[in-house]
Amino acid sequence: MRILVITLLAFCSLSIQAQQLEFGIELGSNIIPNEKTQLGRTFLLAPHAGLNASYSFSDKLSLNSGLFFSQLRQRREVNEIGNLVDELGPLGQFGEIDLEALLGIPGLNLDTRRKISNNYRLNYLQIPLHIQYGNENLQVFAGAYVNILTTVRTRRLTETVIPLLQSIEIDSLDPSGTLSFFLPEAEDSEYTESSNTDLFNRLDAGATLGMGYRFNDLQLRLSYSYGFMDFLKDSPEGTKTNQQFARISLVYWFLLAEGT
Repeated sequence: MRILVITLLAFCSLSIQAQQLEFGIELGSNIIPNEKTQLGRTFLLAPHAGLNASYSFSDKLSLNSGLFFSQLRQRREVNEIGNLVDELGPLGQFGEIDLEALLGIPGLNLDTRRKISNNYRLNYLQIPLHIQYGNENLQVFAGAYVNILTTVRTRRLTETVIPLLQSIEIDSLDPSGTLSFFLPEAEDSEYTESSNTDLFNRLDAGATLGMGYRFNDLQLRLSYSYGFMDFLKDSPEGTKTNQQFARISLVYWFLLAEGT
């Protein structure tokens, strides 16, 4: 982090000798690929805005940096299969329960199916550092970025389905209601929201490759970024949770200093 600050201060000091130093206001959208489903891949949109700085070494080569608010979104689904006995609460603590014997039905499917859908909105301060090459109109750029996590919004929907309880009438098999008192609902859902950042890595870094088209003071940018780190501290085993996103944005440039 200290190295990054020193780099930015050195970059700003170039204005003294700059051939050309520009600042720009950038507004755009991050385009984040979502998990693949049977219907294909979907994409999530999130805002991106901030200030650019560009120091030109020559007519074709420049160094770009800046400070941005950049939001990234992620959706993750986890499917779990459990056992109905584990859902019986206090009753299940007295030892193994033979529901087949209690209900008089052999070969029962005691599975419980739970789908956990997580929707994350992660707000970052982003500091990029890019080398840009091109002519007056068309440019290409490449470099790296650092993301510093500021706030998070997590929305979680947990849906539980118990096929056995969907297919039988417990009241007819348990007239006394003793077992029914401990059984969970056949279908249940729970929705929660949280702003806790403890589950997420505070720093992220990655590489960016992009291109731009400039007309006078207005530049259109398209880029793709690939994060090197997982955004979750404890990722599910065998799952990579690094950030990958495309971006489309517009920059309006202001000339601040021009060398002789």
